Amino acid sequence: MLYAIYLIGLTGITVWGIGLEHMWAFVDSVTLYFILLFCVFCLVFTKSLKPFGRSFLLAFGKKNDSLVQCRESLQSVKMVMLMAALSGLLGFLIGSINGLKFSDALSPDIVYHIALDTSVAFISIFYAVCICVILLPVFFMVKKHIIILENAGETTD
Repeated sequence: MLYAIYLIGLTGITVWGIGLEHMWAFVDSVTLYFILLFCVFCLVFTKSLKPFGRSFLLAFGKKNDSLVQCRESLQSVKMVMLMAALSGLLGFLIGSINGLKFSDALSPDIVYHIALDTSVAFISIFYAVCICVILLPVFFMVKKHIIILENAGETTD
């Protein structure tokens, strides 16, 4: 329940910060899919999709798992956060390089076009940071669950 309030609050603060009249400037489905596909591929190919899903259950006390499973869940959340950050950086670099490479150096308004292309490239970093901000409480709730299990004296399987 508190996580839902957290997500609603984040959404409200972000929309307020951006401003309703500028919201569409931050919507780029191709960039979002680019970042999410990197995260999903990483989860699937490392066989961490199930521990990632389990991390949400663990974070909110819906499931009691062993210490090993909790650590797997923590690693999967950490991996998604890192992959989101790296794919966001990669998206930014691709967008920036393409913006610079395909700009007309003789154009009188080249600075305008470079600034416009760079602002679009920053959207990938924006999405990556949003994913990390969304997952951060899950990470710490799973970590807290692991500490509780360790203090309870559970041994690793």
